[in-house]
Amino acid sequence: MQTVSVTEATTHLGTLLNQIEAGVEIIITRWGQPIARIIPVKKTLKPIPFEELAALRATQPKSPTSSLEHLQALREEARY
Repeated sequence: MQTVSVTEATTHLGTLLNQIEAGVEIIITRWGQPIARIIPVKKTLKPIPFEELAALRATQPKSPTSSLEHLQALREEARY
């Protein structure tokens, strides 16, 4: 945990944010008294629901053309 004054915090905000992002907690003081604690945000990743996505894909109608043919048709339309 690191302690900095308000003046230091405003002057070196970018550097402090890099430290916070790396996991360091920062205490900001005014006249020697702590007024704020800045901590890093915990990043939570949601698991990808592969089974649900597969079920959704199974309900989608099949396209009469391949992706390649569709892209080529779009490209030709854009030319003229």
